[in-house]
Amino acid sequence: MNSQSMGFYAPAQIVRDDREHGVRVLPVDVNFSDLDSLLEPCGVALHLRLGLR
Repeated sequence: MNSQSMGFYAPAQIVRDDREHGVRVLPVDVNFSDLDSLLEPCGVALHLRLGLR
């Protein structure tokens, strides 16, 4: 998400594709999000936390 050039695919399409492939995408949260999107540990799994950018 951070290095994707945003002219080819819309961010919503990338998030939808992630969800369709079993990736849990967490929404932007002012308490937890960084500037960039991050992989956030949750038990043994990793979830994608959307960034503020």
